[in-house]
Amino acid sequence: MRSLKIELTGCCYVLHQGIYNEILEYKNDLVMYPEQSMTLLELATGQRWPLTIVTENPWLISCYDQESVFICRNGVWQNPPQQTFGCSVNMIMSQILGIKNTIPANIISSDTATDLEKKVQFFYKKT
Repeated sequence: MRSLKIELTGCCYVLHQGIYNEILEYKNDLVMYPEQSMTLLELATGQRWPLTIVTENPWLISCYDQESVFICRNGVWQNPPQQTFGCSVNMIMSQILGIKNTIPANIISSDTATDLEKKVQFFYKKT
């Protein structure tokens, strides 16, 4: 039995790959991580999908209006607090995906990488 009610057309759910979440129960009804089959140029030019997507790609997220984007915070799916349509990749990376550094975290320090992993896990933890 599916406990989560989701929109099946024209929305964007942001889920970091490798994280289990109840939205995965709908994987046959959604376009899962479409960025995996797209080139960098296709991503950078932007594409909005008619079906609902699940992604962690900032270029795809910025193709959707704030009201059509859902992020998981404290185990609850909600719209982000700021507009996402046309938003910069850097803003989406830091404000929605929780990735503040544009340099790979392990290059900065292993502590930074560990802290990032913990932060992302916390987004999905139900309180």
